[in-house]
Amino acid sequence: MSFLALLRSDREGIAIAWRDAIYSTYPFDTAGFLRKGQDEFKNPVGVRTDAAVQALVKHLLEETVLDDVALDAALDELVRIRAVQDFTPGKAIGALFLIKGIVRQRLPKLGKLKDHAEAVLRFESKVDSVALRAFDIYVKCRTQLYEMRLKEIKNRHAMLFRHAGLTADAAAEETPDSDQQ
Repeated sequence: MSFLALLRSDREGIAIAWRDAIYSTYPFDTAGFLRKGQDEFKNPVGVRTDAAVQALVKHLLEETVLDDVALDAALDELVRIRAVQDFTPGKAIGALFLIKGIVRQRLPKLGKLKDHAEAVLRFESKVDSVALRAFDIYVKCRTQLYEMRLKEIKNRHAMLFRHAGLTADAAAEETPDSDQQ
């Protein structure tokens, strides 16, 4: 049986362990809340994280690359949440690397490590490639967030200037033309 087939036989256990490892990156109280309930309205972060983990585990445990659109959608679910939170880029994307440790912990249950050493390296390389894609998504999300914040600041300032009568139109009316001097 191939290494990935062995992992697929424990897919649900791997997904639960990875999800719990991701939750453990949050503060203690938040992690406890995320583990509770699957109500999309009461716990949207937990529900979206769980769905993303399930999709990513499915992708990572397949022999061949699945649909890139589906992979990017799953990564977007996980990364977008973490991009708007107070995570550093390393901690935001680092959640993806947690699956490597989980798989290593489960290896003794699945078979001898030396029998699957090359397959483990291929799997970990696949995780690295997925993490690079996730970083691209993270950067896009953060850029979008910064652009939204900048637009909000510009709009606030423009509104303040309008209320104070200091808009560009008002300033042009008050400034004498250089031709009249």
